[in-house]
Amino acid sequence: MIRGEGTAVVRGVTPADVFYFVLDPAQYTTADTKIVWVTKLADTPDGMIAREDGKFLDFLPGSVITRYRREPPHRIDVGLEHGVPRSIHAWFEIQAVNGGTRIHHVEEIDMGWGPLGWLHDLMAGDWFARSVRQEVNEIARLLEAGERGTPACPKNAIPPPLVRALNVGSHRPLDATTVDIHCYSSQTD
Repeated sequence: MIRGEGTAVVRGVTPADVFYFVLDPAQYTTADTKIVWVTKLADTPDGMIAREDGKFLDFLPGSVITRYRREPPHRIDVGLEHGVPRSIHAWFEIQAVNGGTRIHHVEEIDMGWGPLGWLHDLMAGDWFARSVRQEVNEIARLLEAGERGTPACPKNAIPPPLVRALNVGSHRPLDATTVDIHCYSSQTD
């Protein structure tokens, strides 16, 4: 198994600011270089089922299906539903502190695969640990710079990659005036 962990205190923001930043893929993908996009597939009573498209070791593409469990605005827990690794578990603990908010984030991946998995862990472990630390530091930097996530979006919000795909060869392309392409429907109404 490989594991990455990071902690940061973000001055001048609330737990809700951090919570919604992490759940907004337009913002989150600017901080996490492993994730290219998150697409919500279904709502659940405590979160959502999503497809996460990503890059492993900064260049190997892949997708997994994950379950997000949310306890607004203090915890986000993500686990693997379907995909190549034996398990993925990631979580954010978000806590108000004097003058800001503390973020603690952990990601763990167990590939399985016996000796091949052990080789994977040996080759990818340092990169993965460094990547998660950088992710947390970048989330803090962006939030302190004034970036915010979208707390609520219309149910029909279309993620930017889908808008781009729909526009290929279109005589009437979609843009921000016809659909809010920056909004992501990750919250339950």
